[in-house]
Amino acid sequence: MKKRGLFFILIAAFVTATFFTGYHLMGRWQRGSSVVTNLPSLTLWDINYVKNVRGRPVWSLKVDSATKDESTGVLKADVINLIIFNNGKPAIHLRADKGDADVKKGLFQVWGRVEVQDEKSRCILHAKNVEFDEKKGIVWSDKDVDLSCQDLNLKGKGFVLNLKEGILRVNGGVVSVLD
Repeated sequence: MKKRGLFFILIAAFVTATFFTGYHLMGRWQRGSSVVTNLPSLTLWDINYVKNVRGRPVWSLKVDSATKDESTGVLKADVINLIIFNNGKPAIHLRADKGDADVKKGLFQVWGRVEVQDEKSRCILHAKNVEFDEKKGIVWSDKDVDLSCQDLNLKGKGFVLNLKEGILRVNGGVVSVLD
């Protein structure tokens, strides 16, 4: 009988030690959930994400589908629509076939058929890739660009749109055509 009691005490001690070791190593366990390590990428559909600061929108991101890299938090998206706001009102509309979005850092890289449209003047800029840096307040590219604004068409090598100053610079080898 003593051997049987000792056996049950050893089993209970083993189970308790295993439980607390797992609890310590894996983090807090919750009823009905399990801890998963090395998560694969997560695929998301029909994303609509709006970043607000003090109740005002800064930007709005809409994508058809995206894969989220769990290690970096970056979204690799298809069919991107990014609206950048100025004082709570839509200022720039950026559309692209594909892109990467780091929403925590406010960094966006888009490529494919890219279109940047100014909501006020309705000018449209086309490029093969464009980047937006929320902290710096710039939209830019170092690739060929084509800007159409009413009767004026500009072509150049790269551009920088400073959102804070409201200034657009088309760089290198600029050619203009008046319609």
